[in-house]
Amino acid sequence: MSHPFTCKSKFETLHHEAEQLRNKRLKLQQSADEAKRKGEEIYESVDKWLIEAGKAIEEADEFIQGEEQAKKRCFVGLCPDLKTRYLLSKKAEKKALAIDKLVNEGDHDPISFRPRILQIVASSVYHREALNSRVLFLKQVMDALRDPNLNKIGVHGMGVNQIPEIRRIQSEVADVLGLTFDVEGIPGRANRLYERLKKEKKVLIILDDIWIQLDLKAVGIPIGDDCKGCKILLTSRDKHVLSQMGTQVVFHLDVLQDEEAWSLFEMTLADAEDSELPPIAREVAKKCAGLPLLLLTVATDLRNRESYAWNDKLKQLSVFDNEEIYAKVHSVLESSYNDLPGNEVKSFFLLCGLLGLSNIPIRSLLKYVMGLSLFKHISTVKEARNKVYTLIDTLKAKCLLIDADKYGFVKMHDVVRDTALLIASREQHAFIGTRSGSELMKWPNKDSARISLPYCDIEDLPEGWECPKAELLLLFTEVLSLGIPDLFFKGIRNLEVVDFTGMRFVSLPSSLAFLSNLHTLCLHRCQLDDIAIIGDLKQLRVLSFANSYIVELPRQIEELTRLKLLDVSDCSKLKMIPASALSKLSLLEALYMSNSFDQWEADGIRNQGNASLAELEYLSHLMTLEVQILDAKILPKRLFSNGLQSYRILIGYGWDWNGNYKTSRMLKLKLKTSIHSENGVKVLLRETEDLYLDEVRGAENVLYDIDGDGFPQLKRLHVQNNTVIQHIINSTKCAACDAFPILESLILKILMNLEKICHGQLAAGSFNKLGILEVSNCNRLTNLFSLSTARCLLQLRVMGVRSCPNMEAIVIDEDQDSNEEVVEFNQLRSLKLDGLPHLRSFRSNMKKVPPGTESRHKQILTADETAFEEFLSEELSLFNRMKIIRAVLETKALSGFFPNLEDLRLDSVTCEKIWHDQLSATYSNLKSLIVTRCDNLKYLFTTSIAKSLLHLKRLHIGECRSMKEIILTEESIEEEDERVNKIIFPKLDVLRLRHLPNLIRFCSGYQIEFQSLRDLNIEGCGALMCLVPSVPHTDMMAKQVYTEKNHNTEIQSLFNEMVAFSNLENLNLDEMNDMKSIWHSQFATDSFCKLKSLGISHCSKLRTVFPSNVLERFQRLEELNVRFCKSLQEIYQLEGFNVIEAFELRELSIGSLPSLKHVWRKDPQGVFTFQNLKSVEVSYCGVLKNLFPASIAESLLQLENLTIIKCGVEEIVAKPEDVEPAPYYCFKFLN
Repeated sequence: MSHPFTCKSKFETLHHEAEQLRNKRLKLQQSADEAKRKGEEIYESVDKWLIEAGKAIEEADEFIQGEEQAKKRCFVGLCPDLKTRYLLSKKAEKKALAIDKLVNEGDHDPISFRPRILQIVASSVYHREALNSRVLFLKQVMDALRDPNLNKIGVHGMGVNQIPEIRRIQSEVADVLGLTFDVEGIPGRANRLYERLKKEKKVLIILDDIWIQLDLKAVGIPIGDDCKGCKILLTSRDKHVLSQMGTQVVFHLDVLQDEEAWSLFEMTLADAEDSELPPIAREVAKKCAGLPLLLLTVATDLRNRESYAWNDKLKQLSVFDNEEIYAKVHSVLESSYNDLPGNEVKSFFLLCGLLGLSNIPIRSLLKYVMGLSLFKHISTVKEARNKVYTLIDTLKAKCLLIDADKYGFVKMHDVVRDTALLIASREQHAFIGTRSGSELMKWPNKDSARISLPYCDIEDLPEGWECPKAELLLLFTEVLSLGIPDLFFKGIRNLEVVDFTGMRFVSLPSSLAFLSNLHTLCLHRCQLDDIAIIGDLKQLRVLSFANSYIVELPRQIEELTRLKLLDVSDCSKLKMIPASALSKLSLLEALYMSNSFDQWEADGIRNQGNASLAELEYLSHLMTLEVQILDAKILPKRLFSNGLQSYRILIGYGWDWNGNYKTSRMLKLKLKTSIHSENGVKVLLRETEDLYLDEVRGAENVLYDIDGDGFPQLKRLHVQNNTVIQHIINSTKCAACDAFPILESLILKILMNLEKICHGQLAAGSFNKLGILEVSNCNRLTNLFSLSTARCLLQLRVMGVRSCPNMEAIVIDEDQDSNEEVVEFNQLRSLKLDGLPHLRSFRSNMKKVPPGTESRHKQILTADETAFEEFLSEELSLFNRMKIIRAVLETKALSGFFPNLEDLRLDSVTCEKIWHDQLSATYSNLKSLIVTRCDNLKYLFTTSIAKSLLHLKRLHIGECRSMKEIILTEESIEEEDERVNKIIFPKLDVLRLRHLPNLIRFCSGYQIEFQSLRDLNIEGCGALMCLVPSVPHTDMMAKQVYTEKNHNTEIQSLFNEMVAFSNLENLNLDEMNDMKSIWHSQFATDSFCKLKSLGISHCSKLRTVFPSNVLERFQRLEELNVRFCKSLQEIYQLEGFNVIEAFELRELSIGSLPSLKHVWRKDPQGVFTFQNLKSVEVSYCGVLKNLFPASIAESLLQLENLTIIKCGVEEIVAKPEDVEPAPYYCFKFLN
């Protein structure tokens, strides 16, 4: 009875608890976002708590706003409204307790984990069209990989890499495994990798194009008995190498047959301006001998060429016989080389080949060409860089270079490299070290001009080596202990470029001082102590210590007054640069210090201590800069006023060096002072292309408070952690200009006071290039943009909105007269909506509440929290184009809203419908659809929309508690079409239905055909008994009644003739509480014939896994796992068969089946055999008396593992009836 009189204190408690929760949630959200920036994954429990906390805070805030209701007085204020006060006080107490519980549950440590790195796979040279021979070849290799008896498989053909670099292999495998090495030596890393791989149950390692025999244990790769789950796939041009490596089977990748060769040739020429090919085109293609590389090279070379070029190429190709394949390839490649336009691009091509690396660093190429003065009339770093990229594009167009796996690198096919080396050795007296066995076979002769020794096995370097014509020397090694004799450089004094990678120098050789012409010195990934001698190299233009262990730069560096490029990037241990040394490098044009030195002094130039930023002001030629500045207070005012043209600058703590490397000007800014106080920074802001702003103060409006010109050069904008910014653009405060005219990506995170992205009318040229828009944790945003802004976003490809608790619509129509207008997002490919509890529609009108109804709305909201939604709309459709109210009745059939959308993800959205029924054609390109925690959805889509999803590959629905069916059967189906009604998902590959407690069917009245489905996972769908019920041919309303009635009255099977799975390989059923039978006696043709893995758990009413009438469908099943099914009595029913059937089952694992009486119900007497079974694990099956019938036991010739734990088993093999003497069973592989 105290509730009416403690109402005020209850509300105060609720307010206090809500504030506590708000602060805790904000702190956790910031930590989670920081983890995501580092590339880490957030634990699901953390995400769930953040959503629940946000919802609780929102509800508490709304409830507290209604506190005035408690102050009402009945009889015109003469006495308190006790009933209202009682209800409010009680509700406040309940909410406070719930919030207090959330606060106590909000301690999460850790909150994130480092995901495994996914390797980037280069695109196929076969374009989008699959070639049948390659598809068949891939199938053969995949079958071999699945064979448990094979662990080393070889592929013989042409690859990309030549020389296996042990350290690189170790690093790439470790990255994928999430392993961090705490040792640097190769043997120590091998031990760590070896132990880590042994813990993996199944792992595949691919070593591409091994050139010589590689000791796998030296790398750290376990094989054979050491790790039976580890498989190795080796590719090589040398079949002998594969034999040396002990491969058990080798597949030869043959050339293409004529028709496939012509198909590839024709596709490569498809982009030619003149689409009509000359008559001899087929003959030219045939002369390419079916080699893909040759076909691509020739076709590319002949694109848009005149007929005489075709005739000339045909003559070249006709010189050789078919057996001389490699000679033919080299001839064609050399022809392509000869056709290169000019000596510069030719020389550059040969330099690329000389490196001998699988991934060629473009920055290293820049350093080399500057040292060799390869380009005429080019003297600056910028000009040289532009020339390098131009030549790379030229070589890519000729198929002589290809894209690498990551930005900043290129690749060269090994056959192309071989050709380059042949030409370089002939024309430039180049020498590249090759290996045959364990060591370098010969040293360069004295006439060699360019020498490359990439990861060659070298025991010692010669001291008296004479090579007077050498101008370039590259030596890459993994052996830190490899020593350089002190007089090593005495006989090679004319070197212009030296690159030593992977070595340790206590001190540099004294003979280095003899190199009076040395222009480029690179000491990459080295351990460096005393390097003071570099002060004698007066002609140096390029000096690089990238990725090296170096603590301080020597004072002598200031004597390198001709230096143009200094690279100390990724020297994380570098803590000391002598004061005033940098200021002496007056010709320096490029300074790279990313992930390196950041201990800048605050004062001006001094002669002692560390370097200061003020020194950079003296570098009048500086045009490229990469640097981190921890404290913006030490920035000189005029530091960045000298016209930097390329930069990556980080200001403030907490930044990493991730970003878009394709932009030339990146700025990451974290200021605790006002942005207006940093004049030097504002100069950068006007020029930057990639901008990150964190906790920047003094700007309520990003556009005009920071750059009044509209950021005309900005391509990427990332704004986060700000409580001041109200608008990104506010055009009402100043004259309109084109805002962000070339912006490609906009990311907004944790902007607690952001009210609108765009306020006011935008100029026509605004946002015209925007392709990516991501918004998260912006609590005050109610919509993303207005309809007028949407008209500018014609290039939008990716849109994501996450954790914005007040978001009601994505697009708001502020003009009541434009509600018939359709704005299409033609380029949108990915849409993700997550954690938007108030989202009601994608596009909504800004409607005014009718006069006189305001109080009614408030009263309804206070008395019944769900009534307001019902008052507004009977059905809320998320992608309704027109109006939020009565979407089904008022929406007209309009052209597509997202005609090219490929990826759609919805999470925690409270709409009752996703699409309007008339929008089926709009989503025909959808490839991935993920819908989770949308509790108001009763179905996913209608039959008409389902039929349009011909490209859908992935469908995942989870935790939608109101969902009853996936596809809603429409009532307007004509009678004559009913017998042939079928919904086909031709490309759906993965289907997951998780935690849908009210789901009773996938659909009804239609046959469903999953032509490509390989993985089906149904979990936590307790009410689901039949995926697609069979119903009589009658009207749709009667079908609905029939289905509902029979849902609870008939024993239905989950799968019947109404659904077809012709390619299903993996099936998992979990927490299917009402399911009594999995398989109906009648299936669609070919259903389940390819099933390889079946998992069943927590299906409490299931009695039999495989009834005898369906057993023959599952002969290809390889893995069976059944657990926690308390009513299950038997796995296999073996009755009524006379034809011998062999099953491919290899692993059987069953456990916690308290009612299980039989794994095999009776002895099949040899009719059924399980000769491939290798592992059997049985646990906690209390009433199981025996495991194998006698004839089954006799066929288990490959059984390796048999585990029985806490079962009622009295005998492993059931004693056969009327058989004397007792049979003998041999399990020779059992261990």
